[in-house]
Amino acid sequence: MQKRFLILSAALVAFGCSADNADEVEPRLVVEAWIESDGAPVVMVTTSVTPTREPQTISSLSDHVERWAKVSVSDGERELFLTGYITSRYFPPYYYTTGSMTGEAGKTYRLTVESKGRRATAYATIPPPQDLIRLEPVPFGDEGDQFLIKATVSGNGHFKFFTRIEGRDESYVPSITSLAETDESETEITIRPGSTLNHLDNRPSFKSGETVFVKVCTMEDDIYQMWKTLDNLIYLDRTAFFTLDTNLPGNVDGAIGYFAGYGKREYKITLP
Repeated sequence: MQKRFLILSAALVAFGCSADNADEVEPRLVVEAWIESDGAPVVMVTTSVTPTREPQTISSLSDHVERWAKVSVSDGERELFLTGYITSRYFPPYYYTTGSMTGEAGKTYRLTVESKGRRATAYATIPPPQDLIRLEPVPFGDEGDQFLIKATVSGNGHFKFFTRIEGRDESYVPSITSLAETDESETEITIRPGSTLNHLDNRPSFKSGETVFVKVCTMEDDIYQMWKTLDNLIYLDRTAFFTLDTNLPGNVDGAIGYFAGYGKREYKITLP
């Protein structure tokens, strides 16, 4: 899918300490993992980044990647050990997966991660996926060549959207603020381009003529609350009227992070 993992790692740790006591902070295991309906499990394992007064480069953050972790996923009937791969699709560019297991809606999965004497576990259930009612372009700005995308959903659930722009993105990235908790009525959600650490051209809108792949994921409440808190950390803390001092919620025992189950549907739209 999607990731920008060190946004999660940095946000979780930066709000828990300051540079003044950085030397006293013991790095913690950080896990970012998900399994989609009809998709393989994806797990990224790092250690937390301690804030310092000295600037840290993106390349230096690769030192926090755990490349020799023992990672397994169980679906209640069998447990499979995942293999680590170098990749350019995600950041950091290393993840664990297996081609011998795909997620099924309604099933609960157990994740186990062991690294350097530390052990973490988490559980994730994949909710049923939900179809969109409509997906349509919405003009943005006055130039006439910029667009947002409006999605209409219906039914009870928690929804999160991810996007992949053809020719730009190697994998899906999260569209920040495209999050909704819905009831039985129709709900409209605005979708913006995804934002990642390794994009130099992060922008607020899509361009005319672009083909955009849109993934809508249903999730359980604990993962919805994590995404909602991340939205607040990114956007509210940029203003002079809000001061946030909180860690992201997670569902991993023994580590910082989350293990998400996603019920997914994928769509494609070409902007006029």
